[in-house]
Amino acid sequence: MTAARSWMFAAAALCALVAQGCIGRPAPVGGGREDPIEVALTFDDLPSNGPLVPGETRRSIMGKILATLRRHGISSVTGFANGRRVEEHPEDVAALTDWLAAGHLLGDHTYSHADINAIGLQAYLADIDKNHAFLNKVDPTDAGRFFRYPYLEEGPDLASRHAIQQHLASLGYQATDVTIDFYDWAYAEPYARCLAQHDGVAIAALKTSYIQNADTFLNWSVAAGRQIYGRSVPQILLLHVSAIGAEMLDQLLTDYAQRGVVYITLDRALRDAIYHQPVDVAPTRGDTLYEKMIEARHVPYPPFPLQPDSLLSVICD
Repeated sequence: MTAARSWMFAAAALCALVAQGCIGRPAPVGGGREDPIEVALTFDDLPSNGPLVPGETRRSIMGKILATLRRHGISSVTGFANGRRVEEHPEDVAALTDWLAAGHLLGDHTYSHADINAIGLQAYLADIDKNHAFLNKVDPTDAGRFFRYPYLEEGPDLASRHAIQQHLASLGYQATDVTIDFYDWAYAEPYARCLAQHDGVAIAALKTSYIQNADTFLNWSVAAGRQIYGRSVPQILLLHVSAIGAEMLDQLLTDYAQRGVVYITLDRALRDAIYHQPVDVAPTRGDTLYEKMIEARHVPYPPFPLQPDSLLSVICD
């Protein structure tokens, strides 16, 4: 199959799977001003995620994100950092410095974006400690009150999961769940590939898919929260600091606001009781809070939407 035909096939399949396809966008959720959807933004993998693209540095990508947050009046966003990324590219510490100077917060995402299934429990705990020390150097006034599990994996068994939880508590960390995950990270590599090929049609399709998928998972998360808990609950959105993330953030925030979203801090979201209820499931495999709740308590839920990552992997390949 030629590259052009491969792209056409992938684009058609992507449109068929994402957000009701090319027919149109999902129906709005919420009720506007009378029924706001509270969403806390969080960013993983600071200072970098995905490949760089021509004309960009990690600092310039961060600068675009910070400028967009300012335009939308969004402050005190929590980003989860990996110290090894700075060790490998010391120049990228400037992106973290800019993030902190803008009034945002840093949380612990382990030093090396560790996979507990690959390195084991003790090495994983040591990786958390190493990143804790790194954060203390970067931001001695606020050494990260929050922790996010890399890959959203919380342990291969309950004993490991409980040991990690106890260790996080000893450091004063609160593990931070996710309720909206639309796989924004999966767009970073195809975006870089399509830019390298100067494929404007493919880039436009990626951007459309990005917003449609974000809408689809906002819909699902709002519906799932209401169905599981019987009420509206504050959402926590997972984003990444990538080239396409910086490019799309303004459109994403505008789109969500038009759909009834009000942006809140992570602190405010975490005041809700749902984030303090134990959900004992293991192993976890990139699960959001709702997915863990569904598995642990067998509660009813809306049908799961499909993620497009397998199709994104062949676009502009």
